[in-house]
Amino acid sequence: MKRRPYYFLMLAALILQVTLVPYAGSDTIRPNLPLIILIVIAIRGGSFEAVIWGAATGYCLDLLSSAPLGMSALILAISGFAVGKAFESDQLPPLNLWASASGAGIMIAALLWSTVYSMGTLVPMGMVFITQAIPSALYTWLLGMLWAISPLYGQRRNVHLD
Repeated sequence: MKRRPYYFLMLAALILQVTLVPYAGSDTIRPNLPLIILIVIAIRGGSFEAVIWGAATGYCLDLLSSAPLGMSALILAISGFAVGKAFESDQLPPLNLWASASGAGIMIAALLWSTVYSMGTLVPMGMVFITQAIPSALYTWLLGMLWAISPLYGQRRNVHLD
């Protein structure tokens, strides 16, 4: 797997996540752009590479945002590991497999986020999951699907949109 494009994509996703994404949704419902890139890395590179990328990206995201240090790193590393284990492939997947892999990774991240976010508070985890995590996950998934049908998704040599 060539890593150079992923460095630039992840850097762009991190910059957009902390600069423009806060204005692209409400206070609690926002897409997670680095997670979309991490899912591609997990599919192409496997679970080990996804854990490394997820932890590094998560720490950078935590340093650049107001999240507690390590929260995003844990969530991205576990989500990347799960997607890498379940959907690893040497090629970019077709659209239906991308939809499944991105949906699974995003929902794992949403469940982990709502669990960690509601720890130590009086807000029930189910309420956080329904009102914040699921809308954010759907927003992220829709952006990932728009990216998957765009020419930026890959070189389209062996990718069929069936």
